[in-house]
Amino acid sequence: MKVLFLTVLYSTPPKECSTIRSLAKLDFSATAIEPSFVFWDNSKEGFGCKDLKTMFAGVDVDYHHSPENLGLAVLYNRVVKQSRHLVDYMVFLDDDSSIPSDYLDSMLTFFESGVMLALPKIYCDDVLISPGVINGVRGRLFDAKAYKAGVVASKNIVGMMSGTVINSKLFDSEIAFCERLSLYGVDTKFYLDYQLVSQDIFFMNVAIGHSSALRDSSIPIDNQIARFSNLMASQLVVFEEKRFFKVRLFTYFIFFVLLKCIRNRSIRYALLFRNLRLFF
Repeated sequence: MKVLFLTVLYSTPPKECSTIRSLAKLDFSATAIEPSFVFWDNSKEGFGCKDLKTMFAGVDVDYHHSPENLGLAVLYNRVVKQSRHLVDYMVFLDDDSSIPSDYLDSMLTFFESGVMLALPKIYCDDVLISPGVINGVRGRLFDAKAYKAGVVASKNIVGMMSGTVINSKLFDSEIAFCERLSLYGVDTKFYLDYQLVSQDIFFMNVAIGHSSALRDSSIPIDNQIARFSNLMASQLVVFEEKRFFKVRLFTYFIFFVLLKCIRNRSIRYALLFRNLRLFF
C-alpha cells in the first residue's frame, strides 16, 4: 500500500520538529505500507533538505520551499494534484504533532474498512480537541468518553487535518481544499464538504499529541488577535451554506469577543470587534 505523508513546516527546523522526529522513528518494515514523504517548507529562509534526506535515508523524500508562506489549501491541492494517481493514501500533518508507534496499526485497520477518510484523536494538554462537532455555525468539543474507534456517521463531524488519512480515490470526485482560506478553516471546510460525498468516516484507535496556538495564552496578545481575526474571517467562508449564517455569526462573534475580554481580563481583545466590518 503506497502512502504519502505530507508535512508542512513553518518556523521549526526539521531536527527540532516533533512531527518529523516522530515520523522518522516509525518502523514501516513490519507493515504493508510503502511510505513516501513530502515536506513543504513555508519558512522565510528555508531549512533545506539535507537533514530530511539524512533522517529519512533510503526513502523517497520530496522537498519544496515557498518563502511567500503559501496558503495551506493551495499547497494541499498542489500535492494532491501531483500525487493522487501515484499513491493509494495521503496523510496530512502539521509540524507540531507527535505521531505514536501504533499510528501505523490503526492505519492498516482503516484500510480494511472501505471508508474514504480517517482521523485520529488529537489531544492538547489532556483535552480532546479533534474530532469536533458542528452545531449550526458553532463548534464544540467531542465527548472523549463517547469516542469509539471504527466507522461512524460523518454528519456534523469535523477534525483537524493533522493525522488525517485520505484515500486518494476521494479526489476523483469534485472535492478539493478551499483556496479562499489560507490557514484557519481549511480543515473544517474540507470536513464539511466531505459530508456531501460520503456518509461514513473512520475514527482511528490512536491518539496524537498536538499543540494549539489558539489555546496558548503565552503567545503575545497581538499575535493572538491576528490569529483570532483570521479564524473569524474564515468562518464566513466555512459556513456560507448555512441558513442565516451572517446573522448567526454576527451574534456569535459579539459574545465570543466579550467572553475573551472577560476570561483573559484584558480589554485589548475588544480589537476583535473590528472584524464585524466583514459583515458590511
